[in-house]
Amino acid sequence: QINQGQMDRWNVVCTLNFGNSHFGIFGSTENLIKTKTESFFCCPDHAKIVFFHDQKPLLDTALTSGRETFSFGFHPSSTLQIIESKLDSAGLGTNVSLLYKNEVFEVHVPSLHDSTAINASAAAAIALASDLSIEHIQSGLTKYTSPRGRFRVFKKRAATIIDDAYNANPASIRAGIQSLMKNFGSNKKIIILGDMLELGQIETGEHKKVGALLSSLNQAVKVFLVGPRSRHTLETAVEQGFDSDHLLYFEDIDLLLDGFDFSVLDQNTTLYIKASNGIGLHKLVNLIENQ
Repeated sequence: QINQGQMDRWNVVCTLNFGNSHFGIFGSTENLIKTKTESFFCCPDHAKIVFFHDQKPLLDTALTSGRETFSFGFHPSSTLQIIESKLDSAGLGTNVSLLYKNEVFEVHVPSLHDSTAINASAAAAIALASDLSIEHIQSGLTKYTSPRGRFRVFKKRAATIIDDAYNANPASIRAGIQSLMKNFGSNKKIIILGDMLELGQIETGEHKKVGALLSSLNQAVKVFLVGPRSRHTLETAVEQGFDSDHLLYFEDIDLLLDGFDFSVLDQNTTLYIKASNGIGLHKLVNLIENQ
């Protein structure tokens, strides 16, 4: 919890975005947006409001706050506009071109996630709103390292591991799988997905959508599914044509750990691991690191 004395010292307030995660807590998009933007109205009058311009509810709310605003996004009216995003020539990171005050500058971020451009522009917007220089921003973003569970990429023996096990919601699952398929070459791929928690009444439908996404992939992949809600993912994937021979289901993390074949680490394989933190897929990541 944050008290008023702490809020009175805020100079910059930021809401990055909103999606359909945590519906089980907030109950509706309206409640989610209201909660995420409360800080726009309780911060000091001199504070700057930083927000994602491309989401109109954030834009509309920020403009009614009575504070100075600073937006980022792809929209041409953004204070800091994303012009282009592409992988670097070595395939080790992402180059993002940003437009600010009619001048374009480039930042390099050592991340291969498709959301890198948005995340980098958000960080740059907060920094610019805090009166940091472009040179400072460029230098800082080149030093980025992914924290545990947040699309952290590491090598183990012959395999590439993508540890995305801290959190999962419908949007982040789609973005993570898209990043895996697009940015990690032609290696054999294994996708290990656990339940998405706190989705409330949209829970079943969203897990079914993940199954439909898996069935639409244009490369052969092997998929492990973990958790009771992921049965909906399993059923939909099979119904829509996913090869059941490449699909394994585990009721919980302990059954996955008991049945996991660590010899895959000796193959030219990319493992993508993602779930809500409560499913416990970080235990698998820990075991892999200790092999």
